[in-house]
Amino acid sequence: MADSADEPEVPDPEAEPNDPALQARRDRRAALPATYVDTWATLIWKGHIRVVLGEWIAREPYYRAAYLMELDDAEKFANALLERVARQRERDAARAKKDQSQESET
Repeated sequence: MADSADEPEVPDPEAEPNDPALQARRDRRAALPATYVDTWATLIWKGHIRVVLGEWIAREPYYRAAYLMELDDAEKFANALLERVARQRERDAARAKKDQSQESET
């Protein structure tokens, strides 16, 4: 899936031949620094939402980043995340089933 509605959708790597340019783009994006997130908080008011992301360390939440969005954009973002998670779970289940059937054949 594309990162935004303005970008074309990126093909599923298992459905398309391995494109070196696409793989190079994925490698660059995977190398970007990232903060682990296992806690969050939200503050919402008319037309807006503030999402704060953090990590539990030593039994305390340490918030690292905050994002402010209009509600319409937040809804689009949340739906896009849910769709990606659902597709990935389907792929993971299919891979597990395939691996299981290959193990049973040997």
